[in-house]
Amino acid sequence: MTNNRIFYLLKAIFGRLESFFIKILTRINIGKRLMVFSLILIISIVALSSWQSINTFSNYVSSKQKEKLIENYNVVHSMLEETKSKYTGYSKTIARLEEVKKLLRGSGNDDILSELKQELQVGGIELRDQDFKVVSATGVTGLRDKSKTANMLSMLVKQGIAIPFLTRNGSNIQLNAICGVKDGNKYLGAVIVSQYINIKLLNNLAKNTGTSVQLYSNKKLVLGNVSSESLKNINLITEDVRKQFNNKASLNYLIDKKTIGGESYLINYIPLKDYFSQPIGYFVLMASQGHVNVTKHNLLIKTLMSAALFTIISFIIISLISRSITVPLNKITKATKKVAAGDLTQTVTTGTGDQLAVLTDNFNKMITNLRKMVESLVESSRDILRMSTGLSKNSSKASEASQEVAAASGEIANGTEAQARQISKTTELLSDINKQAKNVSQGSTRIIDSIEGAYNKSHTSLEVMDRVSRNMQVVMEEVKKTNSRVASLEGKVKKINNIIEAINYLNEETTLLSLNASIEAARAGEAGRGFAVVAEEIKRLADESNKFLEEVNNIFGEINEAMKSVVESMDKSSQLINNSEEDVTGAKHVLDEIQQVITNAKHVSEEIHTYIEEQLEGTRNVASAIDEINGIAQNNASQTRKAVELNKEHSRFVKHISEAADDLSVMANQLEMLVSKFILK
Repeated sequence: MTNNRIFYLLKAIFGRLESFFIKILTRINIGKRLMVFSLILIISIVALSSWQSINTFSNYVSSKQKEKLIENYNVVHSMLEETKSKYTGYSKTIARLEEVKKLLRGSGNDDILSELKQELQVGGIELRDQDFKVVSATGVTGLRDKSKTANMLSMLVKQGIAIPFLTRNGSNIQLNAICGVKDGNKYLGAVIVSQYINIKLLNNLAKNTGTSVQLYSNKKLVLGNVSSESLKNINLITEDVRKQFNNKASLNYLIDKKTIGGESYLINYIPLKDYFSQPIGYFVLMASQGHVNVTKHNLLIKTLMSAALFTIISFIIISLISRSITVPLNKITKATKKVAAGDLTQTVTTGTGDQLAVLTDNFNKMITNLRKMVESLVESSRDILRMSTGLSKNSSKASEASQEVAAASGEIANGTEAQARQISKTTELLSDINKQAKNVSQGSTRIIDSIEGAYNKSHTSLEVMDRVSRNMQVVMEEVKKTNSRVASLEGKVKKINNIIEAINYLNEETTLLSLNASIEAARAGEAGRGFAVVAEEIKRLADESNKFLEEVNNIFGEINEAMKSVVESMDKSSQLINNSEEDVTGAKHVLDEIQQVITNAKHVSEEIHTYIEEQLEGTRNVASAIDEINGIAQNNASQTRKAVELNKEHSRFVKHISEAADDLSVMANQLEMLVSKFILK
């Protein structure tokens, strides 16, 4: 539970740090961000490389010094073995001398040993008998009687072999060589040649190894060729060093690093072992690392100078690269702001051959296609405005014509009613025809006049109906033309939708391209982070273009819906006009029949007027004819009223068409205002 809390706490802390750094970085433009990131990366790489170079150099120098110290061990070992071999040869030479054999037999002169010591320049010579007791000795010897080494050597030399070995004599380390003395096959004793390890040997070692050399007996400093006072007064053989050599007999040297008097040294401990491989003293070789520190300091200065020069050059190169990215991006950003404000005359040129050039080329193509689309939209809106204006005018004319037809129909109806009243009066007069023949004659004259007026009215009505019919045909033709134009406009709108879909496809491709760039930048890691930011900016521009295209697409969707409404209204208007035209045609036929009847009535009245005097007896037949005329007149009046109602209905339909035309005109004006905000030239 505690681990989970710690995990979530750390996650929250890192989340806040991430938000903080992102907030700071987003206040810096892309070019500066790229420069800061690149400089930090370069400085980190240079610092890491410098640190690694200096460490590598230090390790290399230390390794070389260690190798040198190992070589020095070989030199020391070789010189020591050479010295042992030299003293072994001395012991063999002395063992073959007759004077030495005589001394072992008890008949020789002791002075021979002093002479040999002087001649060979050794530290001491000692003779021992068969029981390994001292017979004669001169100088310094270091083999103690009854010691473990003495017992072992006493057995080995009886074989007549020579053996070198080291012993500790007091505070000194002594080099010895023992060889058995034989007279034929008879063992006489042994001769031991000894020599202290002296300053001369140390100087030779220092000269051959290039180091300072100290000699320790056990853990006490005996000799040294060290000039530094700090090295003279320090004991380098610690208990830890002794334990390592005592616990591991096969260990021939030990290299360690120490700081003495503020100066660093590499130290090689070489043990001096007795016959049983036990350390009895040590050679200590010391190599100062002061020159290494100076070299490291000089290398550090040179590395820092090189790093500073490299950083400056990198800063210049990064600045150029950053400007090669930010300058085209700034151009694109300024152009997109102007396009967002409606200026479609913008074009961008970068003069590069990279992805930014592809982006600007696609941007220019998008603006060109959008400009063409808006130009086509402007032209279409103007066509709609012209067509809606024409439709409105034609609808007004049709409305006026319908009103005239209605007025004429009203006059016809009034005429037919008057005719009916006149026929009624004629009927009344015929009832008194026998009594008032003159009145009948006068009445027939008035009937003729009335029929003449009715004839004129009906003729006028026919002319009005003809004009209405022709106007209906004109309106029908205009409606058909309007339908054709609307269909053409519908096709143009579909083309614009296709163009918008193509532009939308380009934007989707641009978005896909930016996504691929982000993925490649993510694969590149920190090196591709700046390009990931550029890819994100491209995706944002494509998203803004998609929003703008979506708004344009919505506008065209509204235009499509309006066009569908106009088409439906046009279809309804066409149907109503067709119906009205059929009704007008029917009314015209009725008026033709009325005119024919009135003509017949006129002829009959004239005949009545001509023969009234002679044909009084036929008044009943005339009355019957008058009744028939009255029925026809009533029928005409009814048909005329219907024609009036149809004309009123037609007027309402024409009014609807006019209102639809006005709505279409308003929509065209709105579309004109919408596209007028774009700057195309």
